[in-house]
Amino acid sequence: MKKNKFFTIMVISEHASDVKRYTFPIILLKFLRYSSIVVLIISSFLFYNYIDMKAKIWELDSLREETNKQKTLFQFFATGLKDVKNQMEKIREMDLKLKNLTGTHIRKGQGGSPQVEKGLKDLEITKKNEDLNQIHEELTILSEEALGRKTSLQRLLEFFDGYRYRKSSSPSLWPLKGNITSSFGYRESPFTGKTEFHSGMDISCSSGTPIAAPADGVISYIGYNDGFGRFLELTHGYGITTIYGHFSKITVTIGQTISRGETIGNCGSSGTTTGPHLHYEVRLYGAPINPFKFIL
Repeated sequence: MKKNKFFTIMVISEHASDVKRYTFPIILLKFLRYSSIVVLIISSFLFYNYIDMKAKIWELDSLREETNKQKTLFQFFATGLKDVKNQMEKIREMDLKLKNLTGTHIRKGQGGSPQVEKGLKDLEITKKNEDLNQIHEELTILSEEALGRKTSLQRLLEFFDGYRYRKSSSPSLWPLKGNITSSFGYRESPFTGKTEFHSGMDISCSSGTPIAAPADGVISYIGYNDGFGRFLELTHGYGITTIYGHFSKITVTIGQTISRGETIGNCGSSGTTTGPHLHYEVRLYGAPINPFKFIL
């Protein structure tokens, strides 16, 4: 007996008065069945690809966000590195000034600049292989250290700069070469024979011998009296002044800035003297002190 190659679908109305028949070849049923399977497979494949695509889009968004963060960190790193290098340049300048002031060199491995420079070189070597957060942390530490070293060197520079100024203002040179005929302190007066306080020291010289400033200063007074004859006062700062008497000639003017070793006049015997000599005084805030405390 032959298999039925067709199948019939009957549609019956509510009152069974009207019946409609639809006949289809059996192959259509098989086609629909296989088509459903294919559709199901394709749908499953498309759904899987959709889920996979969503995951990749999420991952792409995450990567894009991470890339933006890294770009920001790199920009911050570049700016920070530039700031550290600028600080390093200032530290180098201060190092040079400090060496010029002291006439010495900081030993290798000491001071701010060699250590920070080494840190920069190490950072440049490793920055490509390290995590950005680690680089940022090291950069922060390095920047703080450079700033600290800069502050320390700045204080040293200010100290030595002040020390150099105080040293150049200290009357440590002999104003002229000669024998000391009368020292600082109590003595017998060559004119009265009585004991008196001598506020300076007398240095013998030939008339016309140049007299040099023992330190940097400014000419604050020039005058004449019976005791000192032609005399002047040189102000050095830090409360220190020096006074010179018995000039034969004064070669400077009031207000003139004088450098250590510069000639200020010529030795003579003006005023009350027993012969050509220089009367030389050092005063601290107006009080006379022994010049030997300063002379080298």
